[in-house]
Amino acid sequence: MHKNKLIEHWEKLKKDFPNIRIKDAADLIGVSEAQLLSTKVDGKKIVKLNNRFESQFQALQELGQVMALTRNEHVVHETKGLYKNISFNSHIGIVLGSNIDLRIFIRQFAYSFAVQTYKKHKSLYSIHFFNKYGKALHKVYLVGKKNVADYFVFVDKFRVSNQFSDFKFTNNTNQIAESNTKINQKSFLKDWSNLKDTHDFYPLLQKYKVERLYALEIAEGFYTEKVANKQINLLLKNVVKSKIPIMIFVSSGGVIQIFTGYIRNVKKIGEWLNILDKKFNLHIKEGEIEHSWVVKKPTIDGIITSYELFDQDRKPIVSIFGKRKPGNPELASWTKVINDISQTELVYD
Repeated sequence: MHKNKLIEHWEKLKKDFPNIRIKDAADLIGVSEAQLLSTKVDGKKIVKLNNRFESQFQALQELGQVMALTRNEHVVHETKGLYKNISFNSHIGIVLGSNIDLRIFIRQFAYSFAVQTYKKHKSLYSIHFFNKYGKALHKVYLVGKKNVADYFVFVDKFRVSNQFSDFKFTNNTNQIAESNTKINQKSFLKDWSNLKDTHDFYPLLQKYKVERLYALEIAEGFYTEKVANKQINLLLKNVVKSKIPIMIFVSSGGVIQIFTGYIRNVKKIGEWLNILDKKFNLHIKEGEIEHSWVVKKPTIDGIITSYELFDQDRKPIVSIFGKRKPGNPELASWTKVINDISQTELVYD
C-alpha cells in the first residue's frame, strides 16, 4: 500500500477511534506495525535508528528506570526496572538487570525507531525494535522525565543520516510451521524421561523436528495433561492467595521476557485477564487461549512443572513456572497449586 494511502487510513482510524493503538490500527489496515510507524518518520519525534542493535541494548543502561515491554498477539508483558549486566554471544543476548530479565535473539532484529508520542497531555519517550516483517520484538519506555536528556543522547548516537530512505519490509505469510507427526512415541518419551535440565527440552524438540504443542500432545498422560482454558484464572488467584513466587515467560519471537517474583493483583477487565502490580503488568487476551497444558520435565533437581498456553495457530502465548534456581527443587507450594487444577494424576515411567 502506498505511503500516502496508509497515512490516510491511519488518520481516519484515529479520528473514529481517538485512543486506538498503532498495533491495532495496523491490524485493521492490514499492514505491519513498523510499516505504519515508518510513514511518520520525520527525524524529530519519530526517528529511524541504525542496525547496531547490540550497541543499542548496551546503551539502554544509560536510560535509568524504564519499562520493558515484550508481547505477542495475545499477551503483553511489562516490567519496570533497569537494563544491567548485558552480554551477547553469537546466538543470544542476555539482560540480567534490576527486574528486567531478557533473552535476546539478535538475528531476528531488522529495524529500530525512537518514538515520541503524546498521551493524556504527557510526552512518552520510547525505543521500538522490529523484525524484517515489521512485527514488534521489544519496546522500551522512559518512566518519568528524569532521563529525557539521556534519551536524546541515545537517539542522536544511533540515528541514521538519511531519515527518509525507503523501508523494505518482507511479507509475512503467517504460515504455520510444519511438524513431524510420524515420530516414534516410545523413543521420544524415553528421551524425555532422560532430560537433565529444563533447557534440554528445546534440543529434544529439534532432535525429533517436532513443534512444541505436538510434543505435549504426544506425551499426554505421561508427562503432560490438557486442562480447561479457564483454569488460568484459578491458577493465578491461588498463586496470589498462597503467596507463591513464580516465573512468567513471554516471547515475541525475538525476545523472551521473564518476570520472577510474587504477584498481588489479578483482575479481569473486558476480554483481558490482567496482573496489575506496581512494577509488573501482564495482560492476557483470555478468549484467544485455545490450548492449556500442565507440563512435567525430569531434571537432576527433580520434576519441574510448567503451565503453558497456546493459541488457535498452536503458537505459544505464555509459560508459567514456580520460582527456582538451578540446583534447587521445585517449590512444593507451586506443585500443590498445579495439582489442585489438574484433572487427572499423571503417570511417569
